[in-house]
This record gives sequence, C-alpha cells and structure tokens, in this order.
Amino acid sequence: MKRFQFRLQSVLEHRQRKETIANLNFAQAQGQLMVAQKMLSELEEIRDSIIAEVSERRLSSDFDPTELHLYHEYLKKIKQCLNDQLIYVNDLSSTAEALRLHLVGASQERQVLDHMKSKAESLHQQEYLRSEQVTSDDQASVRRQYMRTQAGQE
Repeated sequence: MKRFQFRLQSVLEHRQRKETIANLNFAQAQGQLMVAQKMLSELEEIRDSIIAEVSERRLSSDFDPTELHLYHEYLKKIKQCLNDQLIYVNDLSSTAEALRLHLVGASQERQVLDHMKSKAESLHQQEYLRSEQVTSDDQASVRRQYMRTQAGQE
C-alpha cells in the first residue's frame, strides 16, 4: 500500500508559517512593551527624585525662589513626558494583546489541521491493516482450498 500523504499538507504548512509569524510579532510587541514600561518607571524615578530634592532644598537656608520656578517647570515637563509615556505603554499593551489573540487564533487553526492530519493518518493505517487482513484471509482461504483438494485426491 502506498505511504500516507496528507492532502492538506500545503495548508498545514501555511498555517504553521502563519503561527510562527504571529509568534514573532507577539514576541516583538512584548519586547517593545517591556522597554516602554522600563522607560516609564525611569521617568517616575526621576520625578520622585526631583520632588525629594525640591523638598530638601526648600528646608535649607540657601534656597533660591527662582530655583523653585525652574524645578516647577522641569516637573511639568517630566509629568507631560510621563503622561505621554503612559499613553504609549497603554497603546503597546493593547497592540500586544491583539497580537496575542491573533497568535492564539493562528495556533488553534494549526491545531485543527494537525488533528485532521492525525485522524487521516489513523484512518490510513486502519485501511492498510484491513487490506493486509484481507490479503492474509485470501491466502489462508486459498491454502485451505488447496489442502481440501489435496486431501480429496488421496
């Protein structure tokens, strides 16, 4: 009997490539998200250190009120950067989630075809075993018929 060949093999390979690409896209989005989150936490650390420094400087005797204005402007800029970065992180998070869902869908599509392939292989194997059994039964039947004719001639 001929060897098994899945008739949808090209579709399966296409879905495997699609899943691989989705996996790479998701990994890339996750990497970008991690970098953006790190940047956000660094901006928060800068903001906190500036606030601590201003509080400390206000208590000192050599505090200059014009410095307070500069610190205030710098803090406004840092807060604006924090807001922008937070929006960017949220956008990246949404994108990563969408890519994750796409990856799950691609994986499920591939798994469906994998399941179909395994069922087809199983059916092919059963058919092969059935044909082997028929061949074996035919040989046994011929042998038995031959033995009867030999016994009848004696």
